[in-house]
Amino acid sequence: MSIEWDADTPPGTKVELQTRTGDTFSSDTLYYHGDNIRLYEGGAAEYYARKNRRDRGNKIGIWIDGPEWEKSFSAPYENAAGSPITSPSPRQFVRIRATLFSNDPEVHPTLKEVRLNFAEPVARHLLGEVTPTQVDSLGVQRPFSVYIRPDTVSAGGFDQLLLAAPPQMRLTYRGLYGGKGSDFSPAADLASLEIADVEIRSDHSDSLHLTFPAVLSESDIELFRLDFDTSLFTVSAPLRAALRRGDDGWWQRVDAGDAAAQITDNDLTLVAVPRRKEIFRNLAIEPQVFTPNGDDINDAVKFTFDVVLIRQSSAVEIHIHDLGGRRVRSISARRPVVTGAHALEWDGRDHAGNLVAPGVYIVLLKIDANTEGAGLDARDLTRTVAVAY
Repeated sequence: MSIEWDADTPPGTKVELQTRTGDTFSSDTLYYHGDNIRLYEGGAAEYYARKNRRDRGNKIGIWIDGPEWEKSFSAPYENAAGSPITSPSPRQFVRIRATLFSNDPEVHPTLKEVRLNFAEPVARHLLGEVTPTQVDSLGVQRPFSVYIRPDTVSAGGFDQLLLAAPPQMRLTYRGLYGGKGSDFSPAADLASLEIADVEIRSDHSDSLHLTFPAVLSESDIELFRLDFDTSLFTVSAPLRAALRRGDDGWWQRVDAGDAAAQITDNDLTLVAVPRRKEIFRNLAIEPQVFTPNGDDINDAVKFTFDVVLIRQSSAVEIHIHDLGGRRVRSISARRPVVTGAHALEWDGRDHAGNLVAPGVYIVLLKIDANTEGAGLDARDLTRTVAVAY
């Protein structure tokens, strides 16, 4: 399912559309006094009926979303010509919220039309969960498994799977397996369950896009398992999974739930409970002694490290000082999301572009961010590096 709309948006204005989806409603009635003060006490209907007609206010019928509805609206859709619905689907009902913005009270946008495009779902319902959901450290590569159970696969079936993680996380594919629910016991022979002819469209990035032979309604596969490796850089990392048929099909979202009987988490969010709250992890300096003499051998030193716990856009900074405390060079890099793996180089030159004198230099690694009150154990790291000729 996708959404598209037509709107007039003069300069300085915009229109945002968001959705929520669900399957059930319940009805209720709101009763008001004649002065339009709502009746909240129990027995409001009976109290309202006993009032004189002139003392009665409005009586308004409302619909209340069922418990399975999303708790909040989706992120705003960006493409007016057609954006895939990101709310859970298929569902019986969709609620659309349109917000109109203007920087000038004399100028306004106009929403003229909203259209919903429907496509056959790949299954009546898709449930998924990840295991393990909790780790005790950040910046450490670990294996994970996502289980996906399609309920009542459509005739067209599906042949593509997408698993997406927050930016800066790197997902490395390890295997895709399919079988009956009982096949995935702890002692299962995964080699016999491996899906053949899997093509990896993306790997070693923040998403895995896989294609495989179509799984149709008559297939005896009840449960899928996707194995991958990744590192967490923040204390919470929601995963998004979806299935579709063909490159021109719409992605159907996988909802978190009880996909596999042997897994008890029923969630698609990874959580870290680190024992130490350090911003920097896995700092490596290669080589420890470098020779910036232009012979293309160890002409620069490379600093690699992971940043964890900080979600904001911040600059990572390396300040290089001589043993007298004088700063000779500063190197910085800024990203929209600072968490993740970083690599910075120093070519042995000072702020003026001149090669520094041989000797030992102090390297201070820090982040330009306000972390006061965050309970972090170490906000800066200090190391040494040597320059030789």
